[in-house]
Amino acid sequence: MSEIRIQQLWIWLSVLVSVLVAGASGAGIFVKSIYGQETASYAAQGVGQDIVNIVIAVPTLLLSACFLRKNSVGGLLVWLGALIYIVYSYVIYAFSVHFGFLFPVYLAVLGLSFYTLFGSLASLKGTDLDAFASSTKVKTVSVFLMIFGLAFFALWLSDILRSLLSGTVPQSVTDTGLPVNLVHVLDLAFVLPGMIITSILLWKRKTAGFLFAVPFLMFAAIMGMAIIAMLVAMSQRGMPGNLPFGVAVAIMVAASLLLIGLFLKDIKRA
Repeated sequence: MSEIRIQQLWIWLSVLVSVLVAGASGAGIFVKSIYGQETASYAAQGVGQDIVNIVIAVPTLLLSACFLRKNSVGGLLVWLGALIYIVYSYVIYAFSVHFGFLFPVYLAVLGLSFYTLFGSLASLKGTDLDAFASSTKVKTVSVFLMIFGLAFFALWLSDILRSLLSGTVPQSVTDTGLPVNLVHVLDLAFVLPGMIITSILLWKRKTAGFLFAVPFLMFAAIMGMAIIAMLVAMSQRGMPGNLPFGVAVAIMVAASLLLIGLFLKDIKRA
């Protein structure tokens, strides 16, 4: 197995993040007052995402941390993807959920996960990602990341431009009762450009491309599962769903997980 080394501090901080996320999400699921001030749609989405946090995100972060303690490259890449998902999600929690007793927890998770993510990247040692550059499914993953990035760019920009031209507010903003859609902000400003840049670097077989390809795939997979859980939670509360979008997201999740598996299999062989 290919090896990587980072400071143990970051691994233990990620364990602390997992505990805090599990506690906050458990409260979100079982304590009705957590989302009591949100719109019905946003409250349902919050519960749906909390379920995925506990069932998928936290176990993924903890399990990958165990492999990372053994200096596993695959463990590192999955761990980074789980951290990206948590940073992304808790920007939304911290900025969009009405003030309550979980607000300090949201801030703690956001700060700890952010510094754990970037601190671990700064402390990387023994990176040998180029060792398996010729054997990984480079072009397939690169093309997938590019298509994913461009597709969601087009989707979000069409939503924004359509509303601007008609002088209305996007339905996603109305449903949440927020000033803007934070998903639009994070995706268009950070995540989607990052995916596209990673796609280009991976195509050119640059180390940074190999380092961030699996993390972005893992982020896409967990976030996709959260979106599906949100749609299910909304449907259970009698709100109209979006079946075609849900099916598209499910296909995206399956493709992301398949490519992660192929990528990590090649790493293990290297």
